[in-house]
Amino acid sequence: SGRKIRPFAQYAFGKLLDDDKTMRRLGKRRDVDKALSYLFEAVDSGLAYAMCLVGNIIQDYRHNEEELAGTARGYDIGEVPTVAGDTSTAMCWWARAAQTAAVPEALYNTGVAYGLGMGGTPKDLKRAAHATSSPLRASLQRTRQVQSTISSM
Repeated sequence: SGRKIRPFAQYAFGKLLDDDKTMRRLGKRRDVDKALSYLFEAVDSGLAYAMCLVGNIIQDYRHNEEELAGTARGYDIGEVPTVAGDTSTAMCWWARAAQTAAVPEALYNTGVAYGLGMGGTPKDLKRAAHATSSPLRASLQRTRQVQSTISSM
């Protein structure tokens, strides 16, 4: 049973190492490389949430580097970040997470990328709407299945 828990521990440790605020509270520095090494181990075990977080790290990486260098700037709501990381690679990771376990965050992130045209992604409001509504449709479908099962008892 320890093997089943291991991917979740790797994911949690990777998430912790990527969290700048938490690491500062622990008196440590954020370590993206080490975080990714743990996350890739969790990905190898098929953990979809790790796939999504890898995409998030890839998307945010350049902005985080600029923050560390003091050259990043804030963005207003609705303003497209010009310092986005590698959005196309991030979207591949989000797609993998969505296909593996329909991770809502991955679908939402994909929708935002299409909706805002982030990082060179073509702005496509139809795809954005489809991606962001997918978690809701999946949730409604699961609710109907549960209701059907209960009704047949």
